[in-house]
Amino acid sequence: MPPHTRNNTQTITHPAGQGEQRDVAPELPNGTHPHQLIHALPEANRPHQNQVASATITIATLNVNGFTAPSHNMTGKEKWSTIYRAMSDQRIAILAIQETHLDDELLSQVNQCYSKRLALITSADPDSPHASTGVAFAINRHLITPDNITVFELIKGRAMAIKIKWHDTEETVLLNVYAPNS
Repeated sequence: MPPHTRNNTQTITHPAGQGEQRDVAPELPNGTHPHQLIHALPEANRPHQNQVASATITIATLNVNGFTAPSHNMTGKEKWSTIYRAMSDQRIAILAIQETHLDDELLSQVNQCYSKRLALITSADPDSPHASTGVAFAINRHLITPDNITVFELIKGRAMAIKIKWHDTEETVLLNVYAPNS
């Protein structure tokens, strides 16, 4: 990431409601049914009946300081490539982005390159989308299917929330706010 960006990452764990499955192929004596094997396991290795597996997603936030990074000689395409690589490398499922400065044309350019890998949900300032505003959520399609998302645009270009359903049963509400100190 360019040094002028700020990054905060948090991992959230939720009960998934589904059992964890592992590939274990023990040698079974002839005529032994796999269900009979569980009683032969030591107590510590037996699965717990009330045990709930957990699933984790990583959510991060990033102030990108505009579409390009002129101080680092980066075009918008190069900057978004860096963002996508960081999301992939760090296994970030949802990235809340501030100061996107995306109008319809720039959003179209990003979607043309990354729409198969990222789902972008954006909110731009209607009066001046290239100004110091703009918030977005980037959803990593390799980690979360962005089918069940409800978008709440609270203040155009400044505050947006999404309600996302993931892992079939879990629902999470995320808020993305860009509020400068001045």
